[in-house]
Amino acid sequence: MHNNLNKYVRLEYRPEIDGLRALAILSVILFHFGRKLLSGGFLGVDVFFVISGFLITSLLLKDSDDGWSSLKRFWLRRVKRITPALITMVGITLVVTLFLLPKWEHGLKGWHGFSSLLSFANITMWRMDDNYWGPQAAQSLFLHCWSLSIEEQFYILFPFLVMFCKRKGNLLFYLICAIIFVSLALFIYSTQFHYRAAFYLLPMRAWELAVGSLVAIFVAHRVDPQL
Repeated sequence: MHNNLNKYVRLEYRPEIDGLRALAILSVILFHFGRKLLSGGFLGVDVFFVISGFLITSLLLKDSDDGWSSLKRFWLRRVKRITPALITMVGITLVVTLFLLPKWEHGLKGWHGFSSLLSFANITMWRMDDNYWGPQAAQSLFLHCWSLSIEEQFYILFPFLVMFCKRKGNLLFYLICAIIFVSLALFIYSTQFHYRAAFYLLPMRAWELAVGSLVAIFVAHRVDPQL
C-alpha cells in the first residue's frame, strides 16, 4: 500500500454509506427525543466519525498526487460545503437570542456561536463545568456543534499527515494504526478520570476517525492486490 494507491481510489456514489449515515443521524435524533426511545442512539455520532474518516481519507488519497495544490482544493471544498449553512444557522440563532433571551445571556451565547464558527465549539463545551447531559450544557444553543468542530479539526490536521507520508511506502498505514492505538488508550483512560475530555476532545475521538481512514486505505488496496 504505497502512494500509487491514490490513483485507484474512485469516489463514486456509495448508497450504502448514505444509508448508514442516515441511520446514524436518525439514531441521534431519536435519542434526543427521549433516552428511553433509543437508549444507545448517541452511538450514531461515533458511527458518523468513522464514516467521515473514510470519506475524507478517500478524497485525500485520490488527490494527493497534485501536492499542496490538492490540499488547497480540499480545504476550499470543505469551506464551501460547510460554511454557508453554518453561518446561516449561527446568525439566525444569535438574532433570535437577542429577542428571546435576557441580556445577561447574550455574551455567552455569542461566544458559543463564535467558537462554532471557528471550529472550537467542542473545546468551549469541554470547559463548561458540566457534561453533555447536564443542565448547563443543555441550555447551550450550539451544543450540537461540538461534533462538527471535531471533524473540522480533523480536516485541518489530517491532510498534513497524508502529504508527509506521500511517497513513503506504508508509513501512512502504520501512523494511522499508531493513532488508533494511542487515541483509544487516551479515550479509555479519560472515560474513567476525565469523562468530559473523553467526550469532547479530538485526541480522544481521533481513533474513530482513524478507523475510517484505515478502511479507506484497505478499500484502495483491494482495487489492486499487488499494491
